Order: sequence, then C-alpha cells, then structure tokens
Amino acid sequence: LPPEIASAASNAHSPPFPSPSSGTSRSPTTSSHSPSLISPPLTSLPSPTASTSPTLPLQSPPPVFSQVDVGLTLSPFVERQVLLQKSTVKLRQTYQTCNPSLSFQTSEELEARILTSPSTPLPETPHDNVDHNYILKTRQILVGPEDQYEVLDLLGTGSFGQVVKCVSAKTGQVVAIKLVKNLPAYHVQGMVEVEVVKKINAAYNP
Repeated sequence: LPPEIASAASNAHSPPFPSPSSGTSRSPTTSSHSPSLISPPLTSLPSPTASTSPTLPLQSPPPVFSQVDVGLTLSPFVERQVLLQKSTVKLRQTYQTCNPSLSFQTSEELEARILTSPSTPLPETPHDNVDHNYILKTRQILVGPEDQYEVLDLLGTGSFGQVVKCVSAKTGQVVAIKLVKNLPAYHVQGMVEVEVVKKINAAYNP
C-alpha cells in the first residue's frame, strides 16, 4: 500500500487509550471525523438526602369559628360550620348585622312574668288574689326551712292551690313545689299531705 494509506489505516486501528500493560500514558487520538470517547467532567451532584423539590410554606386551614372575609372561598365543611354558628350561638349578632336598630334584653333585664291568675292582689292580703292563691312570678325566690328555690314556671292549679317548677339554690336540682291557698282549712290539709310525703320518702326513698 502507499505510505499515506498505510499510515491512515494504522491510526484508525490504534486504541484510543493506553494499554493496561503499558506504563506510559498517551493522549487519545482524535480527528475531525471521529468523536472523542472521553466523557466530560461530572459536576457536583446534590446530596441524596437533600430534597430537590421546592419547599412550600405550610398553611393552616382557616379557623371555623372566626370572622369570614367577604369573597373568601371556603370548603363545604367549613362553610356549614360557619353558617351553623351564625344561626345558633351567634344568632344575636346575625340579627343585629341584618338590622342594627334591633335591641335585645337579657333574662336579667326582662320583667318577671306573672304566673298566677287572676293577678290582682287583695287590699288586706297584698300577696294573695281573690282565690286566696299566692301571686307567683318567674324568678321569684321561695324560702324554705333548709333551702331557697327560684320559681321557673307554673305546672298547674287545683282546688287546694298551685304547683310550680323551681330550682334549688343549694343543689341546682329542679323540683316541684305545691303552694296551698291561704286559708286555715287548706293549711291543715297541707300539713297532712306533708306527713304523707315524709312517710313515702322514708319507705321508698330514704
């Protein structure tokens, strides 16, 4: 072969890297028509423990029982809770928001409701009516020998007097109290009923 062709064939079959047995290093042979076999240097890789995804700030859900801004999009659950609160525990504020001229009175500010009918007192006995029944009002205090009772409502009336629903100031228990008419005959009959109740309690509710 001509010397030029033989030289080109020799360069094409020469290994690009030095032989393992060779102790000398040689640069790889490159040409304009053959790509280089050397890989580019590796750049530093992130640590496997480090997160490569962007970290988003944690956002807490909007409080259920708080002032909700107009136009704020809420989940159906939160919206139901807000509407439930506005129609129950915050009903007064809801009404006042719809109509600021509305005014409300607390139970302490309301006038006591008369329970006994007729409610006109007699001149000689200002606490009794014409039927000799004691004129009762809500939130009135009945004083007993060992406790005090606040009148809540009227349970019923009869020939001997009235029965009212009360709450004990000492224990908070709701009880029924019977008030007999303010006449001697009814007083005697009332004491008989007291003794009967004491015997029943001693036998069945000691």
